[in-house]
Amino acid sequence: MKFPNAASGVKKIYIAQILALFATLCTGAALVYASIKGKGETVEQAVDDLSGSGLAIVATAALIGAILLLVAWIVQLVGVIQASRDEDAFKAVLYLIIFAIIVSIVSAVFSNNETVSNIANIASDVINLITTLMIIAGIVDMAAQLGNTDVPNKGKAIVRIICATLALTIIIKIVMSIFKNDVGTIVAGVLAVIALVLEVVQFIVYLVFLSRASKILNS
Repeated sequence: MKFPNAASGVKKIYIAQILALFATLCTGAALVYASIKGKGETVEQAVDDLSGSGLAIVATAALIGAILLLVAWIVQLVGVIQASRDEDAFKAVLYLIIFAIIVSIVSAVFSNNETVSNIANIASDVINLITTLMIIAGIVDMAAQLGNTDVPNKGKAIVRIICATLALTIIIKIVMSIFKNDVGTIVAGVLAVIALVLEVVQFIVYLVFLSRASKILNS
């Protein structure tokens, strides 16, 4: 095995993405549920309008999502550190992950400041995109060194899909943050569902790529 550390690292990144997918489903479902069940004019007001079991459902889903996301970050960080021992591209990814964690902390600290929170969330999405592209680039480079042509070709196609889906997701989030006072909770709920579907598509495409890459690196 030419890249033993990278093989182990990519497998952990794969596991981290599965956890992140479930985290996204939990938080996304909480947002959609609040938009549908709440009676406020905005999603935030809809959440405030919830009470009893409704509020408990949203709070529980959001908490589970946050815990899963934290675990996913840790697992991915360990995986990237391992992979960086065999491929230099992952060293840059390591710094990006640390930066993403800092941005998330800033977003949490300034959660009451809507402008800062929105900017931090969008910045986090952009950093995640760059991180994903760097990981794909590192895997493609290693696959090429192993004489594999399937992974590099799949990598190019996946990059286009991921960029398109994440760009649309970011645009939807920007629209929701800017015009949230001008759209009802139903419209916000529909936009949230679209954003969630796009994120799930991105995760699935990325997971398929990581699964194939892991098999190649382990061969």
